[in-house]
Amino acid sequence: MTGSMDPAGQGPGPHADDPGPGQAGARPAAPPPSSWGQAGVPPSVSVPPSSWSPPPVEAGPAAGIVYAGFGVRLVAYIIDGILLGIVGGILAAFVVGASFTTGSVGFGALGIVAIIDLILSAAYFIYTWTRMRASPGDRLLGLMVLNAADGAPLTTNQATLRWLLLAGPGALANLGTYGVGVGALISLLVLIWYVYLAWSTATDSRRQGFHDKYVGSVVVKATLM
Repeated sequence: MTGSMDPAGQGPGPHADDPGPGQAGARPAAPPPSSWGQAGVPPSVSVPPSSWSPPPVEAGPAAGIVYAGFGVRLVAYIIDGILLGIVGGILAAFVVGASFTTGSVGFGALGIVAIIDLILSAAYFIYTWTRMRASPGDRLLGLMVLNAADGAPLTTNQATLRWLLLAGPGALANLGTYGVGVGALISLLVLIWYVYLAWSTATDSRRQGFHDKYVGSVVVKATLM
């Protein structure tokens, strides 16, 4: 018991490992763990996301099948546009060449070319969507355009309405070449329409744009199992 109490009997004496009065710079006690969130934000405050992201995509309608994203569908549509442009350019060359021989080159020939492009686009998409379940551009990228309800091919009515909403505005814009002001206005309206279709497709969990929801279609892509 010797040395356990100080001479005045007021308590236990200094411990052997306690710092003495002359030991400067003793290690301070560690602060209590912080309860704040990231970057000094209290946990009760929600931090908004740094950037917008589209909603998560729902599970595909069947095993090995997923809903096709906007990017791959845009590439497929560009491929279709190139193919249509090649065929339409050949037909246009015949029309313009014939008009040269008759001396009637002008708005009449351009109007005929625009009508040919319109009919060609309608026949191209409506036939391939109903008979092949996909346009050539879609097939190159492994996409299929199907009835959203049962996965069957689109009916002629569905395919026609889908073309009118998706490809029709672009084809109809070719008819607005009569007059700079009218043509520019039609092109602006068509651009706004396509921006809306792109937005509605990218922000939907099943990647159904307005045109798909309206006609009951869906675009899917097969995945490797």
